[in-house]
Amino acid sequence: MEDRTPDGYLDSLSINKLILNSTNKYLKSLSKNLKKINVIKALQETRYPALENSLKKEHKSLKFINIDIPFKKIINQYNLSIHFFIGTPFFESIYLNRPAIIIFDKKVNYRLNKKFLRFIQKFKENNICFESSIKAASFINKNYENLEDWWRSPARQRILKDFKENFCRHSNDLSTEFEKISKI
Repeated sequence: MEDRTPDGYLDSLSINKLILNSTNKYLKSLSKNLKKINVIKALQETRYPALENSLKKEHKSLKFINIDIPFKKIINQYNLSIHFFIGTPFFESIYLNRPAIIIFDKKVNYRLNKKFLRFIQKFKENNICFESSIKAASFINKNYENLEDWWRSPARQRILKDFKENFCRHSNDLSTEFEKISKI
């Protein structure tokens, strides 16, 4: 049973447990070759060694990236990023047009508006989003050698462009943008 905060939302420990279980299912379903090259970068919220220790018990050869290294500084070193939480790294992947998959658990990603959920549905239809870790791993096992072609398909790029226009804000002058927002 998950613990909830007074406002009815899951607490961070419950969210971390759900992400751990999903990550384990994903790793167990990956081919041996892909498992060898998988690298984990945990969220800041999972800074405590429990996640890493739990995953290493079942996946001895698993490598971890220091959580203090910003995701945007390492994203270009990898062919694909897998996200278990809709957070900044997911948006950075989409904004930078780097192949990404979100394993979407409604219990973890619960505060989403209808417009965002429509994009989640489009992402599901285009294999960018999966509700099952096992189905995501199966897709990756089958398509790993053709990730760039999959990601760069015109239909997928149209959806990603539309998503970016709606949810991935860009500014050449962030301090001015923040100043405008703070005056509202």
